[in-house]
Amino acid sequence: MPVSCKIVNPIDGLSVCKILINSSLILSQDTIEILSDCLFIDSIHSLSIGKRNFEEKYAARIILNGSSENVSSGSKGVLKIFFSIFKIVRYVKQNNIDTIYTNTSIILASGISAFSCKVPNYVHIHEIPNNNFYLRIMGFLISKFSSKIIVVSKSVKSHWSKYISKPLTHIYNGVPKINIEVVSKRPSKKIKFLTIARLLPYKGHKYIIEIANYIKKKNIDSEFIFLGDTFKGYESYENELKQMSKDLGIEKNILFKGFDSNISKYMNQSDFLLHGAINPDPLPTVIFEAIQHELPVISTCIGGPVEILDHGNGGLLIPFDDAFMASEEIAKYIFNKKLVGMKKQYSTNYIKKQFSEEKFNKKTLKFFNE
Repeated sequence: MPVSCKIVNPIDGLSVCKILINSSLILSQDTIEILSDCLFIDSIHSLSIGKRNFEEKYAARIILNGSSENVSSGSKGVLKIFFSIFKIVRYVKQNNIDTIYTNTSIILASGISAFSCKVPNYVHIHEIPNNNFYLRIMGFLISKFSSKIIVVSKSVKSHWSKYISKPLTHIYNGVPKINIEVVSKRPSKKIKFLTIARLLPYKGHKYIIEIANYIKKKNIDSEFIFLGDTFKGYESYENELKQMSKDLGIEKNILFKGFDSNISKYMNQSDFLLHGAINPDPLPTVIFEAIQHELPVISTCIGGPVEILDHGNGGLLIPFDDAFMASEEIAKYIFNKKLVGMKKQYSTNYIKKQFSEEKFNKKTLKFFNE
């Protein structure tokens, strides 16, 4: 039977929501409701879509931003979890919900609520945490309070498999087809590398600055653009990055642009996307966006980017722990226009085939109905 969902939109990551909303196989726009009074939902960012018709109730989608910065700690956090459990249990019982779908690994309330209501809880894991203690605890709880589990990439599956005792089903996210105006770049001798990421240590900005320093020593006229701000509490890290650029004498080559929602403007003005994560990134959306903008991708060889770029067939993969070797490979690659063009075309074809909405819809529908 077709699956329809009651859906709560997340604070962030709206692209995933839109994939589901646009999929007639998975849900109808007539079966969407916003649970604005749940404590972990920010209704300001929610999308109210369509009419509210709940005759075909199948699943409640309980999702969060995915960032632990919004999860309170201590006794206050525990009280919020219990209050959320109360709200979810009441909602499930009042609306005869059959299944709870939890679209992150960091929410406990939905799994405990499902256990209390004796309904299945399907968990969709996107994150790759690096804290072993946290992984052990959450792995045990997810195993205890989940019925079935989806992971977004092979990297995520490999990372969690030693901590979760239940089978993990790997389903790649579908990349929505969007109309992008690709603007021809003005001829320039300066090579522009664009990095789009929060200013957080694991995103590898310090590593990129090291690479930039080696690139400059090769007398390659280049510019490294950092697009993205930081989380509250990490302001000092941004200052560290700027000081590091100054100490190396390359502050004019490193541009900090902060947050800007118009990423197309920067992608159309750049020559390469440089994704420098030094810890595994599950399945970074920015790489898909670069490919859709026909922007060649260079990424560290770790986590989800390896899968998106098909082990280097769709872009250049560089070491994540050796800035000198990374700069050597980049310097050789960026001037090989034929190879860059071949990899760029390969990546376009590859994501259409492996990360299509149709494939995502089919596999997800099968997962729900099995």
